[in-house]
Amino acid sequence: GVAKGATVAAKATAKGATVAAKTTARASEETAEAVAEGAREVADETTDLVEGEDDWDEMDDPELRRLEARVRERLEAHPRINASDIHVKAEGDGVIRLTFDRGEHEKWNRAVAIARTVDGVEKVYVTLPERDTNR
Repeated sequence: GVAKGATVAAKATAKGATVAAKTTARASEETAEAVAEGAREVADETTDLVEGEDDWDEMDDPELRRLEARVRERLEAHPRINASDIHVKAEGDGVIRLTFDRGEHEKWNRAVAIARTVDGVEKVYVTLPERDTNR
């Protein structure tokens, strides 16, 4: 009697433990899948931001965009500069980076001098075009 009762109780406990373990495993799988799905969504959103340069501009400080615009306008107004060959980027703290697609030293120096005259510009950094090393 007692041994049979103990066996029945042990079987019921084992069955309960098995059900509990299976339930826990399913819950863990569901949790892991939910976490993985959340990570995929964040990765997708981040990729969208990185791939779409315009999305970064929306996050930038509007004051930086205004400073860039003022520098661009001043460069475009100068009769001896082709501003279409110059990329203007405000980097914060009054720093402007001018990137030149092509041109000569005189043009680069003139553009830097003009950029320095714009209100709000503290420093001007320059990125020059790569030289053709195959000559």
